[in-house]
Amino acid sequence: MLNQGLVLTKEKLLLKVWGYESDAEDNNVEVYISFLRRKLQHLRSTAKIITLRMAGYSLVPGEETP
Repeated sequence: MLNQGLVLTKEKLLLKVWGYESDAEDNNVEVYISFLRRKLQHLRSTAKIITLRMAGYSLVPGEETP
């Protein structure tokens, strides 16, 4: 997984996903992170997106099952 374990700020995610010319706001990131968490849960993934207060978000890989 790309960027696993790295802390990505809302600002960095806004720029990477929506781009410089976008009218997207911090709330867009929060909503999409929530969507991604539900998607991971639905897929029964052991990977998690964690929120690091005042820092950003991080994708934490889960344990693989054989």
